[in-house]
Amino acid sequence: MLVDEYQDTNALQANTLKRLSPEGRGLSVVGDDAQSIYSFRAATVHNILDFPKTWPGATVLKLEQNYRSVQPILDATNSGDRVVPNRYNKDLFSRRRSAQKPKLVTLVDEDQQSDYVHSPLLQHLEAGIPLSRQAVLFRTAHHSDALEVELARRNIPFVKYGGLKFLEAAQCERCPLDPSPCRKPARFDQRLPRPANFWMASAPAMLAGRSPISRLAGLTFEHGNPFHRRRGRAAVE
Repeated sequence: MLVDEYQDTNALQANTLKRLSPEGRGLSVVGDDAQSIYSFRAATVHNILDFPKTWPGATVLKLEQNYRSVQPILDATNSGDRVVPNRYNKDLFSRRRSAQKPKLVTLVDEDQQSDYVHSPLLQHLEAGIPLSRQAVLFRTAHHSDALEVELARRNIPFVKYGGLKFLEAAQCERCPLDPSPCRKPARFDQRLPRPANFWMASAPAMLAGRSPISRLAGLTFEHGNPFHRRRGRAAVE
């Protein structure tokens, strides 16, 4: 019996596993206590930390060699991991070397993060590094939403792997018109949900001709809120 990502299991799952294999014979689990991030879903890291106590005689094998990262990244990881009081002692290493060191950058919000990311992309491009040789990594696909909008607004081409582009999502392509701005234009920005605000701020070149909301997006991009200055025309369109 093999259980993967054991650091993300909850107490009920651990109890079920104990009932299925009381003696632990033929039982193997794989996990990393340092990657336990789902406590908000009732996962508990103690399941993997207490595994040798739950099944006495269990053998713990540490997989400390990393084949993906360069050593400076692992050095930073090891330093951060050492401050955790309850953990498996590990010393990650890699045969991949690098003179560059990772940076920890603190930013206020997603907009500032997008500015911080897209500026080096253009700088590297001017230095002769093509966009196809540059990459931005994210934990999950939706974390790139704000950056995608900023790249589109600046006409910087990009390819996204691991999910739909934000502007290709159904909630963006089928965003319905709300007649309330024609009655109370001052509340237009506040009434729009967050995805719609992103959508309205995107480049009109990517949205033109699809629907009335596309034309509104173009007006928003060029003139700010169209209902403040061009209320009559926007209402007709």
